[in-house]
Amino acid sequence: MPDHIHAVIQLGEDQPLSRLIQTFKSFTARRINTHLERSGSLWQAAYHDHGIRRDESLNAIIRYCYENPVRSGLVKTAKDYTYWRSKFKME
Repeated sequence: MPDHIHAVIQLGEDQPLSRLIQTFKSFTARRINTHLERSGSLWQAAYHDHGIRRDESLNAIIRYCYENPVRSGLVKTAKDYTYWRSKFKME
């Protein structure tokens, strides 16, 4: 997505989500700013999280993420979206 990301992440026992998000934003902001030869803020301060407690919810959320580029009009079919990455095979 050009203006946001969706990620499904399994946290470890002693791994707070806030620390993971901070590390991700810091790392990606540095890399993107270097690539674009710019500096400054890249990410908004906030993020939205959603806890997944059942396999059915997990499957629905992964499907939602997979289909998001189609809903946004970026591609005609989800499999055509270049930036999709998952350990799950999507059909």
